[in-house]
Amino acid sequence: MIRRFISIDTETTGLDPVKSCPIAISGQVGYFEPADKQMVIERVFDLRCCPFEGAEIHSEALEKNGLDLSEVVNWPEPRLALMKLKGTLETFKYKKWDQKPFWIGYNTRFDIAMLEEMFKRDKGNIQLVDLTNFYSIDPFPLTALKIFSQGFTSVADMPNLQLKTVADRQGIYLDAHDALSDSWAALSLVIRELHMEDNIETVVMNGKTYKISDVYQNMGEAWLASGGKITKNV
Repeated sequence: MIRRFISIDTETTGLDPVKSCPIAISGQVGYFEPADKQMVIERVFDLRCCPFEGAEIHSEALEKNGLDLSEVVNWPEPRLALMKLKGTLETFKYKKWDQKPFWIGYNTRFDIAMLEEMFKRDKGNIQLVDLTNFYSIDPFPLTALKIFSQGFTSVADMPNLQLKTVADRQGIYLDAHDALSDSWAALSLVIRELHMEDNIETVVMNGKTYKISDVYQNMGEAWLASGGKITKNV
């Protein structure tokens, strides 16, 4: 059975979903096809938008992402980014829950909460719950569980559970605090943590076929070096 997914990450102006907001929304939409032993990336999105009027903007949040407020305020309005995100997912609106995409991300609760509030502020007829099934596959608690089950023996060489730390430990390429790179790393972590290499042999992107082993390093580096333009549709 085909399992669809949306691997997503956001960069935000703060941590409060109501008072803060996303300024970058990036990720991939695709599906796993066990019968053909492949993963297909159908669409990649890399959206930017300015904060909504009155939003809380924490300078440390921008600095973490190497951004300057004078640059961010000139980005497109949030409604334009939201319109493109809806366009990316609208094909799933009338699907049954098991035909809608699963969420993949690192600490997905944060990203989902941010996007939910963004949809609410738009006051449109479509809400986030209409477009996805809201089941999350998140390597963050999987990593925490592994450390706990090992009696905390990994804490010494795993000083924290930040995505960059975990990706480095797993040999996965990551340009930290870049939403597009973060979403790709989260997808790579899911493949590795769930041992999906046993069932998935190839990845199809932009009409090209790659070995699943290339997902972690070679594809990530080449894709990000091109600014995500290899498969960027939005």
